[in-house]
Amino acid sequence: MQTAQPDYAMRHCAQALIQLLDRHRADQQKLRDGIVAATRDLIERRDLLSLGAKRQGNFVNNSKYLYYDGQLEITLNQMPKDKRFPAHDHGTCEALIMYSGRLSHTVYERTDDGRREGHAALRIVDDRVLERGDVALMIPPIEIHSFKALTDDTFVLVVVDGQYKPDRHFYRPEEQTYVLATPQAMRESLAAQA
Repeated sequence: MQTAQPDYAMRHCAQALIQLLDRHRADQQKLRDGIVAATRDLIERRDLLSLGAKRQGNFVNNSKYLYYDGQLEITLNQMPKDKRFPAHDHGTCEALIMYSGRLSHTVYERTDDGRREGHAALRIVDDRVLERGDVALMIPPIEIHSFKALTDDTFVLVVVDGQYKPDRHFYRPEEQTYVLATPQAMRESLAAQA
């Protein structure tokens, strides 16, 4: 089988994801299966790490745009080994597709009524180690997640439908608290604590 040209493979993947998100957002199993099918050609590319345009990642140094049209974003991110990313929300639909390595990943559902500022009760709905080809979905209202790369070669394809909220909730599930901050402010705060 002949490998598709990089621009065609990316365009084909983006078109399939747009249709999929429009049709099956409410059906997680169809959405998950469709994302696997739509991204299969990308995940199989041996040259994927050499594609894309550099972007400023929120908590990662190695992040590239593979596709962006203002509504759909596909990025490739290298997750730093042993760095725990704080539990956070997005305000939009996000899917992680493992390209390589291993990622400890937890998805939470918020169970309190949200009336007490700074307080949040979270329940774990998915807690597993993701490996090549695995998919994790964060779809409002269940969009909170945290993760940690377990290997140096952990690369994740990230699909975002819509725009991220500029201010996000960053949670401490064990303390049942959260702070509202920009990703940059949270990154600086975490760096100062280290």
